[in-house]
Amino acid sequence: MEKTKQRARNGAYWPKMNSAIEELIWNCKLCGRFLRDNQKEPLTLMPIPKYPWEYLGLDFCKVKGRDYLITSDYYSHFIEINQVNPVTSEETIKKLKAHFARYNIPEKIQSENGPQVTSVECQLFLKKGDIQHVT
Repeated sequence: MEKTKQRARNGAYWPKMNSAIEELIWNCKLCGRFLRDNQKEPLTLMPIPKYPWEYLGLDFCKVKGRDYLITSDYYSHFIEINQVNPVTSEETIKKLKAHFARYNIPEKIQSENGPQVTSVECQLFLKKGDIQHVT
């Protein structure tokens, strides 16, 4: 229901749009059949790290044609943003080594399973540093 309303808001608006969409979905036999099955997922809370740079999140993004590695600390919410060119495992490892030298070697890194982090060379680098990789 919410996703449908959100998608509609991206393209158009009319008065009482939310209630019109809700009514349409409630009266749709196919939607009604699946509506009750789409229950909300329970919120899973991450354990709070004990110290800074213990647990990191990694993500890659592209802005105006340039690729960036975003590294965030789950304890302090501090972020590092580095341009990576090219987006390879070698370049990722180079940036991570610089972070680790400045701050600390983390116990755990979480990423979205990108090829730069799941490659054999990056996995060996993380294993050498005794860093757990979570996806």
